Amino acid sequence: MNENTLIIVIKIALGILIFIGVRLFQRYYKQKGWRKVNKLFAPEVVQAIQNFYPAQAIVERREDKLTAYCKSPFDNLNRRIFGRITLLHLAAALGRKDSCIILMKYGVNIYEQGADLFPTDEQGLTPVEWAKKFRHRHTARMIEKYAEKHLQK
Repeated sequence: MNENTLIIVIKIALGILIFIGVRLFQRYYKQKGWRKVNKLFAPEVVQAIQNFYPAQAIVERREDKLTAYCKSPFDNLNRRIFGRITLLHLAAALGRKDSCIILMKYGVNIYEQGADLFPTDEQGLTPVEWAKKFRHRHTARMIEKYAEKHLQK
């Protein structure tokens, strides 16, 4: 084996190891997200989350799928999961800042579009309150800052 061939083999091996590592990391976060959902919500709500494509994307940290869904004009982003919570409530409860940003960026729960800036669930809690309730202070602060910035416009 000459030196160039050895370098190519090493690069291929490293590429394979990185690919496997990324897959394992994704699987770990996917399982961790669903365990968290099972702890936080009643079984019927968990089943509704599993059957709602953008909610699955939030739980599994698949921002690419959530963005694709938000860009599609076919569904209402303010739809309530099992008639109780919005996607923003779910993302805030799980502490998914990236998902919250995507949802707010694409106009979910935005005052200008006729929706509430802070929608409430059946108990009267907003996504910010959900984030604080489940100890996601950074997520709550980020949503509040977005709201302040939005209200200044």
